[in-house]
Amino acid sequence: MKLIFLIFLGVLVSIASCTPQFRPPRPPRPDELASSHQSKGGNKRPPPPPGAGQGNAILESAAGAGSGISFRESAAGVGSGYLVPAKSNTRWIWDDNCKNDRPPFELGRWIQVRKDECPIAFNDPDFDFHQDFCEPSPINDNYKYWYGSKLEAMWTYPEYQYCESVPVCLACPALGRCGPR
Repeated sequence: MKLIFLIFLGVLVSIASCTPQFRPPRPPRPDELASSHQSKGGNKRPPPPPGAGQGNAILESAAGAGSGISFRESAAGVGSGYLVPAKSNTRWIWDDNCKNDRPPFELGRWIQVRKDECPIAFNDPDFDFHQDFCEPSPINDNYKYWYGSKLEAMWTYPEYQYCESVPVCLACPALGRCGPR
């Protein structure tokens, strides 16, 4: 009995006097990096879409003088230099988890969409009415828990606005064309 007590006491003393060994923290996975193209919700601003930003003169000359096509300045801000046709039939969106078909072939790609393919890009490109989905918050965390892969991150162009959790089936079915489903 004394022997068991002494062994138990020895183990307790050795545990109490030992300094714990700490492992170095594991490196983050690519999807945990905020600036990663592989990040879900990593809101690093993507490059402009193909052929964008070539100047307003090109847009205006393509429309032709007296064509009746009107232009508005983008919501990217006064003096941003981007004009968008007021009644454009297509818009550019950035799909965060779609494999790019241009070098360097990473995740994330611009997709040109029509209103029926991505209504949110036309009706609310600044995500003013979708803040509960777009801004980090407890409500957004609940949406992610409830809907999981049915939510995807996207950017709009030329507004360059980001939404972390767009509901694919209702707001932008075009996001469901590629990536994890």
